[in-house]
Amino acid sequence: MLVYVPAVIRETPAGGDDDLYVLSRFFAINSEEAAATYAAEFETNELAKELIQVYNMAVQDTQYLEELENDSYYTKRLNEAQLAEAVAEAVAETEAKARADERAKTKKEFTTALELLREKGHDFDTAIRIMKGEIASN
Repeated sequence: MLVYVPAVIRETPAGGDDDLYVLSRFFAINSEEAAATYAAEFETNELAKELIQVYNMAVQDTQYLEELENDSYYTKRLNEAQLAEAVAEAVAETEAKARADERAKTKKEFTTALELLREKGHDFDTAIRIMKGEIASN
């Protein structure tokens, strides 16, 4: 199951105390001030207290954290994330190029139709039919 943390936080009424909300708020912490606010707000919640305790124990050993940071599992995951970002960028560039090509094609068709209208005196429908190859140009 995927959970979008900001949506859980946004959709839960103020003072929510269910486990999903408590976890979401925990994972949304991004500063010491936010951590202090979380600890104060959920000081009586058992899950929140346990999360804070486990977090504090985990970050206590900085040497172990540095070893984890260099572990191939985490560096591989980072590379996968970078690859996913590169793929997303390539898709966006390809879509942009396709839109530009389509605009250029449309502009060329419009210019051709305009030339047929001006130079040959054809009406618009006839110019379109000539461009589609349905009838020959005179």
